[in-house]
Amino acid sequence: MSKSVLVPLCNEYANGDFTATVSLVGVQSPLNLIIDTGSSGLAIKHCHVNKINVVATPFAQHLAYGEGSWTGPVVQTRLTIGDKRLPKYHCHIDKVFVAIAQNDNPHTFAQADGIIGLAYESLNVAHDLTALLDELGVSPNKTFPWPAALSKSSEASIKHRILSSPKRPLTPYFDLLENHDVVANQFAFVVHRSSIYRGANIQKQQEVSHPLNTGILILGEPKEHKHLHQDDFINVKVVHDKYYNIHIRSIYVEGQEAIAFPRLESIHIENYVSNGIVDSGASAIVFPRLVFSALRQQLIAHNSEFEACLAPFKCFTGKEVGIAIDQVKLEQWPNICIEVDSPSGSVSKLTLTPNTYWQTHSPCADQIAFKITTLNDWPNQGILGLPLLNNYFTIFNRSKGQYGQIEFANKTFSPHLLPDEQHRSLSLSQQHFKDKGHLT
Repeated sequence: MSKSVLVPLCNEYANGDFTATVSLVGVQSPLNLIIDTGSSGLAIKHCHVNKINVVATPFAQHLAYGEGSWTGPVVQTRLTIGDKRLPKYHCHIDKVFVAIAQNDNPHTFAQADGIIGLAYESLNVAHDLTALLDELGVSPNKTFPWPAALSKSSEASIKHRILSSPKRPLTPYFDLLENHDVVANQFAFVVHRSSIYRGANIQKQQEVSHPLNTGILILGEPKEHKHLHQDDFINVKVVHDKYYNIHIRSIYVEGQEAIAFPRLESIHIENYVSNGIVDSGASAIVFPRLVFSALRQQLIAHNSEFEACLAPFKCFTGKEVGIAIDQVKLEQWPNICIEVDSPSGSVSKLTLTPNTYWQTHSPCADQIAFKITTLNDWPNQGILGLPLLNNYFTIFNRSKGQYGQIEFANKTFSPHLLPDEQHRSLSLSQQHFKDKGHLT
């Protein structure tokens, strides 16, 4: 019988992305792993490698993200996600494939300990190094511990030798949960920020537990938790199961003409599939350059004073930028609408509110950050990241249709809409969450 599990989340360790607490057999301290719908691999940093009891395999992986990459051996072990002290707040499963990020870019996971990808199997590809290990004289022919012959090679050489070895798809973590009836084939996010809240009166050690920096991952049957959503779901069609691919028709500032969203260029179809994805591992909304420029002009047309506020946010450089919080009067900023394909073939409209495409007290106290951006050399694909999820109770329902659908409902509790003076008080924020029955 499938069940539903509530997993507490925190955005402190991964620069605004949300992490869940995970335990592996033999590890004394829990690990904080990024929860990412834009990938399918499960990896932990190599610094934990001597602390775990695992089953070695002949497999290795190399995965790259928008920022950072890693290479390393693949093992199998038992994994527990959530709070083990509370039955409905955790679950475990055996024989989970876990990669050890042996050669990882220092920026890949920020301060988190690794990543759990919740996308589909096609993104979770390993390589069978049996022949290479035989050639190197490694016996038994297992990749863990990482063979010294590979450790001494350059990163480029390691990557080439791995990618030249036979491919082997690995069953992703969430697929294992669903296949073994641990949970139903859907999950949901309840999150309120896409940047870490850094209030002036909040100590560094308090940021981890500040309610605005927390969230909930619901594994299986999210709609059963009626205290978290208003049951007014907007359905969006998933058009392919490489990522959570969607088709974006247009975007616009509310009250203005629709900006047609371009189709994905043919040269990018194999790698990117469609002109949009919904990605919990992205702390911003990313639009192609021409779309971003047109949206920016619509905002300035709405209010010419917006131009000065938007000036520092022309392209994402890898580092979050903020301006003085008193420069932005959120009540003056309009909603931004995104039109996408629905499962029925009609149009579904999603809304970005000013309280989410602007993030208060970020990256520093008394600053505010604009969370819509563009990237140099990015194809015609929109990345709908956490600022969209902040507006909604968001279900990734993989059981509907050919590839699934994403379902967006209004939350019963939207603390990001509360006045700033209530955000500044830690005790008041905690009381609000307690009154609404939310995890803190």
